[in-house]
Amino acid sequence: MDLEKAPPAASARRQDEAARAPEAEGCLAVAIRVPVRIVVFVLVVPVRMAWDALVAVARFLKDAVFRPLGRAVGGLLTSVGRSVGWLADRLVTFLVWLMTGLDTVLTWLGKLVFVWPWVGLWRYVIAPVGRALGRLGHVLLIVFPVWLYTRVLTPLGHGIVWALRGFGAGCAWLWRTLAVAPAGALWRWVLVPVGRGVAWVGSGLWAGVVWLGRGVWAGVSWLVVGVGVLLRWVFVVPAVALWHEVLVPVGRGVVWLARGVATGVVWVALSLWAGGKWVCGGAWAGVVWVCRGVWAGGAWACRGAWAGIAWLGRGLWVGIAWFGRGIWAGVTWLVMAVGVLLRWVFVVPAVALWRGVLVPLGHGIVWALRGFGAGCAWLWRTLAVAPAGALWRWVLVPVGRGVAWAGRGLWAGVVWLGRGVWAGVSWLVVGVGVLLRWVFVVPAVALWRWVLVPVGRGIVAVAREIGAALGHAWRVAGYVSLAVGRFLGRLFRWIFVEPVRWFYKDVLTPVGHFVRDAAWRPAAEAARSVGRSVRQAVASARESARQTRADIRRMLFGAPRTPVPVSLTKGVREPAVLSARTLGGESGRDDLPPPARG
Repeated sequence: MDLEKAPPAASARRQDEAARAPEAEGCLAVAIRVPVRIVVFVLVVPVRMAWDALVAVARFLKDAVFRPLGRAVGGLLTSVGRSVGWLADRLVTFLVWLMTGLDTVLTWLGKLVFVWPWVGLWRYVIAPVGRALGRLGHVLLIVFPVWLYTRVLTPLGHGIVWALRGFGAGCAWLWRTLAVAPAGALWRWVLVPVGRGVAWVGSGLWAGVVWLGRGVWAGVSWLVVGVGVLLRWVFVVPAVALWHEVLVPVGRGVVWLARGVATGVVWVALSLWAGGKWVCGGAWAGVVWVCRGVWAGGAWACRGAWAGIAWLGRGLWVGIAWFGRGIWAGVTWLVMAVGVLLRWVFVVPAVALWRGVLVPLGHGIVWALRGFGAGCAWLWRTLAVAPAGALWRWVLVPVGRGVAWAGRGLWAGVVWLGRGVWAGVSWLVVGVGVLLRWVFVVPAVALWRWVLVPVGRGIVAVAREIGAALGHAWRVAGYVSLAVGRFLGRLFRWIFVEPVRWFYKDVLTPVGHFVRDAAWRPAAEAARSVGRSVRQAVASARESARQTRADIRRMLFGAPRTPVPVSLTKGVREPAVLSARTLGGESGRDDLPPPARG
């Protein structure tokens, strides 16, 4: 078990390791654990005690010896370091001076060996050759192309432009002669007169149509007026007569009868109920008979009026249909005549113009363009296609076939060589791989699997147990060393510290207090009184000497002049300094004696 407390995480990890240990450990670990821990504990306890003793001695030496020695050595080394720094500074200055001289010499030597030969080569060889090459390139690449452009290509281009301009002028003259002039003559001597004739015929036809329309409008207006008069005498006059002669008297009779019936009804109702009932029945019967008569008369009048309107409508429709047929026949004949006239005025001349003028002119232009295109094509075939075809057929194709044949042969040789090399390398790699496998890999695998792994596992188990035993023994030895150290410290305290402490407290302290009170304090007081007396005597002697020197100076040189006080506020812009207040109301500065010399 562990004798040293561990943090919660470490204790939990150890518990987990302890819980997993029976599963992961074997019989070898269980067998060697206890003996190894015993042996290691026996060996580690003296080492741990010696280690703790050395730590204690080292701490004592550090506090009592090494730190003061280090400070002394540090001061000494600081002085030595300053001296060495001064010496190094002087040495560095000398080295800098030496290196500066060497740098100057080496720079001059380097320039002499490396720079000046190349400068001479550049200045006297490369630069003249470059200028000559530049002049030659200027002549070959600039002067000659400029001369070729100025003296050859520009005149040739001007000649081509002049030829193209002449050809364009000829084409323009042909266009003006063969197309524009006939078209202008056709427009001036054919289309304009024909158009004017067509306009004259159209204006005459429009005047006839206007005259015919005005006549038709007059007939229709007369017919409409007649129909209106007829409708007035057929519908309006009978209706007005019916209203004034029939409906108004009947209405007035009905109103008069209604008033009489109402009066009779009121009188009968006031006299007798039975007589009123009989009178009301008779009056109702009379009203019904009158209303029936009025309804029958109105129905007979409406039937007669409808029959007249229907007869008049049929007659009017027959007249309108006859008149419309006549108008349609006239308009049809007029349209046919206009169509025939327009055909002979526009269509026939246009067809003749198309067949006799435009078609031959177009055929001629197409023939001319075909001839020009054939000439250009012949020139293109002769000057471009034929040389290019000959170059392709007799130069590029044989050269390309030769290059392709050589490339195929070279590629076949490279492929054959690559396949042979690949087969040899593959066979060699396979053989070497098989040999290395049976010489190295198989024995190494067997050695690893059947020797190194078991031995390694055993060594790891032993090493793990030895490490655990060392840790356990080191912690236990620490507790043992701590107990032994505490025992030795307590023993040292009992044997040495406590007696020394008792002797200092109970013997030396009372003796020291007695000596201090009986001897040191009176001696110190006497010494202080003697020092005070000596200081006063020295001060009196110094004051007497000062007064004596002042009297001698006054006798020899006279009394010193009294200084005249100067106003501090006169001509000064700063505020005046107020004097300090005293109990007597004076500042106390006037009581001071003037400064004495010496």
